[in-house]
Amino acid sequence: MPCCRADGGDWDLGRTCYDPAMRVTCAARPPARIQALIRFAGEANDLGDLAPQLSHVLNERLRVAPVTVVPSLGLAAQPLVVAVRAPNWTDAVETRRRGGAIARALLAERCGSAALVVPEGVAQAALSNLLIGFDQGAYVWDRYQKTPSHRLTEVVLVSAGAGGPALAHAVSDLSGWVARARDLTNLPAGDLGPADRQQAAQFQFGAGLLVKDTQSKPG
Repeated sequence: MPCCRADGGDWDLGRTCYDPAMRVTCAARPPARIQALIRFAGEANDLGDLAPQLSHVLNERLRVAPVTVVPSLGLAAQPLVVAVRAPNWTDAVETRRRGGAIARALLAERCGSAALVVPEGVAQAALSNLLIGFDQGAYVWDRYQKTPSHRLTEVVLVSAGAGGPALAHAVSDLSGWVARARDLTNLPAGDLGPADRQQAAQFQFGAGLLVKDTQSKPG
């Protein structure tokens, strides 16, 4: 989407306005092309279907950290395996934070795609909270860097149930709008003043958007 003013100028909002949002899709099983496999572990040994060497290391690491990443070393189809201590799914804040922690762990490994195996019985509302947190944790602001930062661009939901496709579509759409809003917020006033910021926001999100400047002093 071009970020042009009505007078033909360019707001130059940065790379993240032009990059595709994080794409969320559904699949019956984790695709082999995906770089990381995300698995949740509860009280029981929910990782027992993985290779014994993997499940042992992951369960040991989960004793000290809620999210851990290990190379699969050929013991899984994906190069990386991410084990996650299951949050209290009824706690929206905890669930979103866990999603953010997963995304940040993947970014630290320069991983661009992941397959998230949805635990059985998790409600759609809880899964939505997890994905919102994941998207927030995956956000990257790199306008002033010489080279673009690494990005998470694809998440595949595995065993997401009948409501999975609709949820995946909604989160993919939301991801783009949230990134654009955060881009506008992060731009310093020297690059985009209050008046242009308001026009840019209305261009991106619609003319009916009310933008309030809380920092400029009257006069």
